[in-house]
Amino acid sequence: LTRLAVESPPSKRVGRAETIGMSALLTTRMPAMGRTITALNRAGVRDKVKVIVGRAPATEAFAQTIGADGFVSDASQMAELAQRFIGRQKV
Repeated sequence: LTRLAVESPPSKRVGRAETIGMSALLTTRMPAMGRTITALNRAGVRDKVKVIVGRAPATEAFAQTIGADGFVSDASQMAELAQRFIGRQKV
């Protein structure tokens, strides 16, 4: 797990990551999620990671609109979905 600031360049955000999780507690932070996915696309690394977004005020419809791979409502769900995405689901 690596915590990065919104201002981190896409190449640093990906590194060896298999998933990227982003959360928003305020609607003002939601556009940054879309910009992050756009930046990952422009940097040519979007296909290397799964992107999960969550927390209120984000919604599943919002996640689909910005091109995220998944939506969750809390951190425990994010961990579970990330494990499924990378094939490490607990049995």
